[in-house]
Order: sequence, then C-alpha cells, then structure tokens
Amino acid sequence: MANPSADNVMEEREELMVSPTGGNPTLRTAHFLKPTLTSIKDLPSLPLSSKPTISQLKKTPLKVNFKGRRYPQKRWKTWVDRLLPIYQPIWKKVGIYEAILASTYQTLRHNDLILGLAERWRVETNTFVFHWGEATITLEDMMVLGGYSVLGDPVFSPLKTKDLIEIEENLGKAHKDFRPGSPRYASQCAWMDHFMETGGRFEHEAFLALWLSRYVFPRTYETVGRNVFPIAIHLSRGTPIALAPAVLASIYRDLSLLKKSIVSLTKWGTNYECVGDGLTVTLWAPFQLVQLWAWERFPTLRPKPNFIIRYGEPRSARWHRLKKVRVENVGMALDSARECFQWRPYAMDVKNWMFRKFYRENEDWVLVESDMDKELESFARCLRVCELVGIEDCIEQYFPHRVAMQFGMDQDFPGCVTRCNETREIAWRNYNRPITDAKLYIPPRLSESDVTTRYFEWWRQWMLAREDAIEGGIVLQQSSKTHKRSPQDFRGKEENDHAFVPQVPSKHIRVDKLTNAEMLRLDNKCNSFGDRPGGDDCQISSSSAADSAAAVGNMVSLMKPVDMSIIQGQTQTLMGRPMRDMEDVDGSKARSPTVSIIKNSEEESSSYGALEKPRLELEARISKLEKLVAGLKAAKYGHYRFPGKI
Repeated sequence: MANPSADNVMEEREELMVSPTGGNPTLRTAHFLKPTLTSIKDLPSLPLSSKPTISQLKKTPLKVNFKGRRYPQKRWKTWVDRLLPIYQPIWKKVGIYEAILASTYQTLRHNDLILGLAERWRVETNTFVFHWGEATITLEDMMVLGGYSVLGDPVFSPLKTKDLIEIEENLGKAHKDFRPGSPRYASQCAWMDHFMETGGRFEHEAFLALWLSRYVFPRTYETVGRNVFPIAIHLSRGTPIALAPAVLASIYRDLSLLKKSIVSLTKWGTNYECVGDGLTVTLWAPFQLVQLWAWERFPTLRPKPNFIIRYGEPRSARWHRLKKVRVENVGMALDSARECFQWRPYAMDVKNWMFRKFYRENEDWVLVESDMDKELESFARCLRVCELVGIEDCIEQYFPHRVAMQFGMDQDFPGCVTRCNETREIAWRNYNRPITDAKLYIPPRLSESDVTTRYFEWWRQWMLAREDAIEGGIVLQQSSKTHKRSPQDFRGKEENDHAFVPQVPSKHIRVDKLTNAEMLRLDNKCNSFGDRPGGDDCQISSSSAADSAAAVGNMVSLMKPVDMSIIQGQTQTLMGRPMRDMEDVDGSKARSPTVSIIKNSEEESSSYGALEKPRLELEARISKLEKLVAGLKAAKYGHYRFPGKI
C-alpha cells in the first residue's frame, strides 16, 4: 500500500542546522519541502563547468530580441481606468486585478542584468546557481510581482457553451476586419482605438484579449492573438484561469533558450568563422518579471525603490520608471551576494502594501480542508513540486524544494522528481492534484532559514572543487589568424528590443590569483592549460633561465602595488560584464567583451565610455603583465580555454 504521506508538501524533523553563511550548528526542529534526501549517495552530481562566460564567446555575436517586454500604450491606462469601476469585482474574483494594474506601470530595462542571470541558469533544474547557493523565480513571485493567480482552470480550457462560442466567433469577425493588408490592420493600437470608441457588447472581452496578447502571452509583436480569445472569454465571465504557472513556464522556457543559445554560440565560435550576423534568439516571455525578481533580492543591483506606494497599488509600483544603477561588474555583484541576498523580500514592510495572509508575525499551522482560505491554498501550491503548463504546449518543471529558503523553510538535499509531461492534460493533473498534507506550516515572516550541516558541507566542497577547476590554469590564446567578422557594428544604434553579446577578441591572457612561485613554474606546467589543438604536445620556447628570472622579476615589480583580487576582477569576464578595450599581447587593440544594451527613447542612455584615470592605469599595468607572461610561453601554444563556471 502506498504511503499516504509520500506526496506531502513538507516534512518536519529534528536536524543539525547551520546558517547558510556558516557558524555554529544547532540541533533543532526544522521544516523542509519535499522531496528531500538524507544521504549524499543518492544526490546527483552537479557539473563543475556548465556555464560559459561571456569571454568564451569567441567569434560570433549573439543578438537577443526581448520581444515580450512591453511598455504600456499611451491610451492603455485610460482604458483601464474606464473599465475598472465596472469590472473590478470580476477581476478580483478571477485573480487578475493586480496584474491588470501592473500593466500600467513601466520597468526600465536592465538587459545586462538579465544576461548575467541567464549565464547562471541551469536548464536541468530551472534554477540560478550562484557561488553561495541556488535561487529561482517561483510561483510566489508570479503572484506577488506579476499579480497572477496560481488557482483556476488551465489556460487550454476550451469554450463549451453556445454563448461562449458565439462570443469567440464575434471576436473572430472583428479580428478579420483588422487582417493584414486591410485599412484596419489588427495592430494592438488599432484594436484598442476601435473598441474604446465603439464600446459595445464585447468591449470587455476585447480589452482582456489585448491585455493577454501584449502583457501576458505575447506571441506577435504588435497584433492581437486569436489564441488568447478563449482565455479572455473565460476571465470575462468570472471563470478563474491559472495564469501564474503558464507565465512562469514561459519564463523558464526562454531562460533555458537563452542559456542554450549562449552555450551553442560558445561552441560555434570555437569552431566556425562568423560570416553573417551570427546567432539570433528571440524571447517572448515577460522578462521584466525576471528583472523585478532580481531588484527585489539583490540590493547592490537595484535602484532605490519607491518605499511608499499608494494604497491598492501593485508591488511593481515600487520600481515604476526607475533608472537602473550602473554596476561595473554584474557577475561579481551576483556571486558576492551571500550576505545581502534577500530570501524573502515580500515579507518586509512596505508602506501601504498589504501583506498576504501567509506572511505572519508568528509561526502557525493551518489545517488543509476543502474550504481552505484561497491565499493559504495558493501558498501551498507555491511550495509543491509540479509541472507548469503554459500555452502552445509549453510544459516546464517546478522545483521549489531546491530553494526552500525563499519560502521561509529550511534546506536539505533536494530529491529527484519524475516527470509527468506526456501530454498537457497529464501535466495539468500533476499541477492540480489535491494537497495531501493534514496541515501546513506557515513560518514567521521575519524568520531566518538554515541548511542542514550535510547540505552546507556538500555545497562547500562542490564550490571548492569548482573553484579549483577554475583557478587551476591560465587561458593563453595566441595571436590568431584573421577571422571573418560580422559587418554589423554592434556599438551603433539598434532597435529598442535587442541586447547584444558581441565578438570577443581573438586573443587574451587571463591571470587568476597566481603566486610568484606559480609563475616561475609556468615553463614546466603546460599540462595545466589543457590539450593542444590537433594533438600536438605542449612545448616551451627556449628562453634562458636568466631571461625567465628577469621576466619574473619584472612581474613582481608590476604586481606588488596591485591587489591580485582586483586583477582577477578586471581580467576575468563574468556575466554580462562590460569591459573596455585593452591592449593585446602584441600591442594591437582588441575589443574586450561588452554587452550593448539597446534602450527605449524614454530610458536613460547606457554608455560605456572612457574609463576613469585609475582604471586606465590599472588596465595598462595588467596589459604589461600579460606581455611578460606571454614572453614566457611558446608561440605554439594555440588556443586554450579555461574551464567555465556553472
């Protein structure tokens, strides 16, 4: 007989716990999200280097089109304000009230932050892997930041009654009048103008169809999609639709697409020449939610929020039209956020923002009943491993048990999960299955979660192993043959929805935390650089010992006044890190990796201009150091790639 508790959301047990930042262990009763493992033997190994850095994008530019990030149209707020008094009760009933209000606010782009996060995305787990732990965007974020409901019918629910089918037919007729080539092409602006002016019987459905097409499930850039008509009709008639899992599925899908594109580009750039515009990836998910997720949790990467919002405004109002902060090294900021990362930002006080019922002052246990409060039931859904069902057969896995601290729970080894995605119906049944727990634990909103000592030690050992792999060598890339390059100038003015990962110089030297003794041993440690292309052995040029000693002496004099951690931070290209042009080992100029962020006209311009004098001096000294290192190496080393990070 099956164990009835096997599908429970959480479990309570006594464990030896420690803070994720370290400290003295404490034996206490802890609360974990299931499934968990209690033995490291059952834990799948994590790769040491699954994440390419921008510095690995050798020859071919990656063009990223963020098509799903849409700003409100000029008359959109007017339409919202006009319909709000009439349909506010329905919007609240079906769980889209805050989401509609959120669509009237504007989040200015910070695309380099998105690219930085994407580099740390792990496709297998749908999580971000940082030096200090795992985190991800969850259903809770969809509820609080997006204003979407986790409860309701699936987005693929058909229209069954004659009345509902008739409404869809009428919307379809109106849509045909706006067909391409006609005087009234079905652009979103024309659609809005038409129904705002005429009103009529189907104005509400037309309003929701535009909202879904532009802000929730964008599929085409400027048209209203017929695929959202059934969803709009259900919502207009008071039938709740679970939009939160569908939106989150699209975000997971596109983050994975972006990560895979970066990985593919790395391999492509290593083996092929760029003869065209390179690789282009188009993303349709609402990536402003990814940016808001990061702003809520990384204090060093966000502008100063509007701490006071008006009563009834959505959470996203805190970030309305705020300009991004200039961050020299996004990757370093992400990876050094162990102490400042905010695991539960929505549990903190924000004036005039109403706490959800699951953010409580004291811990509590609530009974799971058929008439359970909807907000508490929603919280339970956020905690449970499941399949996320989106539109157009998009199905993604959801692993909250890997990021339990984001919900105020404790973290142990995350267990493995079997997929249930054969069809969207099967996946939906997995998402919508009943909660089997007799009661649910609600943590106090200001509690600090811990990890088990075995999890802490496992993560520490894995990080050390990864750092050993990263710091175990130097990337030496000799002068390469002339490569064909894209004719496109990536520093020029581009369309508003694009971000670029441009070409990386064909040669560079990376020095990571090397001691003087290690530099002296460079001549005898060729094997630390990897295998030579074509199977040739690694050989050292026949320079004399005196020459080598003199060169190392020069290195020492160059390095003494400079903190090597700074050198590492400057020479190591991390996620989305904008770096300036640096002098190459042969004295020529080579373009360092940059991310050109394309702005909307109303946004601040993002210019990576001349460096400050101290930075120029530092980079000049780094360049000299690179030349000296290069002088110790044979010209036949070829291209060596340093192991990437996760």
